Amino acid sequence: MDYRFYGWENALCAPAIDRFPGIDSPRALYDALSLLWCRQTCAPRMRKDWSQENPTLGQCSVTAFLAQDIFGGEVRGIPLPDGSVHCYNVVGDCVFDLTSEQFGEEKLIYAEAPVQTRDAHFAKAEKKQRYEYLRMLLDAFCAFGIRRLPKKDWESYAIPFSYTSESYFDLVIEEEADEMHVLLKKKPFDAPVTHSSEEYDFPDRLYQDFWEGADAWGIADKDGALLACIETCPEEWSNRLMVTELWVHESLRRKGVGKRLMDIAKGEAELMDRRAIILEMQTCNANAFAFYRAQGFVLAGFDSCCYTNADAERREARLDLAWFPEKWKGRAKRFDSESNS
Repeated sequence: MDYRFYGWENALCAPAIDRFPGIDSPRALYDALSLLWCRQTCAPRMRKDWSQENPTLGQCSVTAFLAQDIFGGEVRGIPLPDGSVHCYNVVGDCVFDLTSEQFGEEKLIYAEAPVQTRDAHFAKAEKKQRYEYLRMLLDAFCAFGIRRLPKKDWESYAIPFSYTSESYFDLVIEEEADEMHVLLKKKPFDAPVTHSSEEYDFPDRLYQDFWEGADAWGIADKDGALLACIETCPEEWSNRLMVTELWVHESLRRKGVGKRLMDIAKGEAELMDRRAIILEMQTCNANAFAFYRAQGFVLAGFDSCCYTNADAERREARLDLAWFPEKWKGRAKRFDSESNS
C-alpha cells in the first residue's frame, strides 16, 4: 500500500495489547481505519465536508486515542489557528499521525506539541462516543472483516438473500362498529418455506436511487462476493434511521455477524441523535422476528396490503419494527425537517 500519512516510514512499533488481531503496527491500523472512518466518526462541525475521498477529515482525536490503546505512548496536540488541536501519536522514538492527509500539502510542526489527555478530550460526550464507535468498528473488522461498502464500489449490487422458515405470524384483523382487533399469532407452516431473491422481479440492491443518503457496511470474500451487509438511510423529516437492508449469508449465521451489523446501525443512530431505528420485515420470516426481538426491537405497526391485496392470506404481510436509543425512550417531542436541520 502507498502510505502518505506523516511518519509512515518508521511507523512499525509493536502493539502493547493483543485486543485487535492483525493490527501489528500503525501501518496496519491505518490500513484498517481506511476502511472504517466514516461520517459518524468525523467531528460534527466537519461532517458536511467529510467524504470517502478525504476520510481522515475530523478524525484526529478519536484515532489518536484508539492508536494509544493499541501501541501505548502519548497523544500530543498541535494548536491550530481556529483554536482546535490536531492530535497525533508518539511511541518512544516513533512519531506518526494517521490523519495528517486531511491537511493536504500543508506542513504541520510536530516538535514540542503538548500532551493531550483523555479526561480533557472526552469531557465532550460526543467525542467519547465517537471514539467508542470507532473502537467498536475496529473490533468488528478484526473479528469478521466488517467494513464500509462505499457507494462507488457497491451501487446496485444485488443482494442474494435466501431464508427458510418453519413458522410464520398469522395476521387476523377483526372490525366492528366501535372496535377493531388485530391478532398476530405464531403458527407452524405445513412444510418449511423458502424465499430467495430469484422469485422477485426487482431484487434488493444496495444504494438504490430512492434511498437518498444511504450508507452500507458488510463483509466480502477475497473474490469480492458479498457475504453480509447492512444498509441504513436517514429519514430526515421524522429524525429516524431506516435499516433498508440486512442480510447474512447462511455460512455466517448464528456467529454474531448480524448483531455486529446491527450494533453499527445503533451506534449511528445514537451518534446522529436519531430518535428511532425502523425496519420492515414480513410475517413469513419468524426467524428474523426472533433476531430483531433479541436486538431490542418492538412492533411499531403493520401493513396488510403493502405487496399485494392478499398479503395476509399469503402469510407475507409487512411488519414495521422499531428500536429506540435510551435517551429517546418515551419522549414525545416531534422532530421534522425544519427543527432537525
